[in-house]
Amino acid sequence: MLTADVEHSCADACFTMLAEHLPEADIALIRLDGIQVSDTKPQRGWLASDPDSLAWAEVVAEARTSSRLLGRYLALMAVAGVVAGVGVIEASGILIVGAMAISPDLLPLAAACVGLEQQRWRLFLRSLSTLLVGLGVGTVTAGLSAAILRAVGDYDGNLRVAQLSSLTHTDTTTIMIALAAGVAALLTYETKAGAAVGVAISVTTIPASAYLGVLLFTENREGAGGALGVLVTNLFFLLVGGTLTVLVQGAMRRRNVRRPPPPLR
Repeated sequence: MLTADVEHSCADACFTMLAEHLPEADIALIRLDGIQVSDTKPQRGWLASDPDSLAWAEVVAEARTSSRLLGRYLALMAVAGVVAGVGVIEASGILIVGAMAISPDLLPLAAACVGLEQQRWRLFLRSLSTLLVGLGVGTVTAGLSAAILRAVGDYDGNLRVAQLSSLTHTDTTTIMIALAAGVAALLTYETKAGAAVGVAISVTTIPASAYLGVLLFTENREGAGGALGVLVTNLFFLLVGGTLTVLVQGAMRRRNVRRPPPPLR
């Protein structure tokens, strides 16, 4: 067994060097979080390395895990669909935001972007399938919630369209928000606090899918096409924003790999 202590900034360079001679299955990275003492010199340069970010090998491994269709993922998407469905019916921003916080769709979305950048098509297709299945589950549970409420007389079938117009009409702001959310998805996915920004990504997915489910399950087809268009547009530009982010980071990473690693101190 060969072991070595390396700084975070050169972990990817070391992993790339080892992968040229050894199978990836024989290489392991172990993260040890430490606390810098007060007399440690600060890192020079206006763009310092983030100590909380994951090495690229860790990101790829995390993407493989996130692409899997797990029961917990489907359960959380189902719960998010129920909460979002009730939020759509009552035009409650609090409930819709709560559903976005529950939804874990950040994980397969980011994994799909990693698969695109790496040209790992199986990873991309598996991640995209997981994302679409999860959104489908959320749409169905939102629709079932609406149907139950209508059956017991707590919902008359009318929606407050004026307050939910952003869920049925696609415009420039829809594209801008989706692109920005895609960038945020990848930047946070590559850190230890990735789940904290999940609500920013779900703002483009869960509300539209819940709105679509409510319309389909209550025989109120007006606006369903618009809701589906918003959802598809958001998903496309989420992938675009996330993949562009990974491409830029990949170019910077390859440039750093060509540089010799800094000496250990």
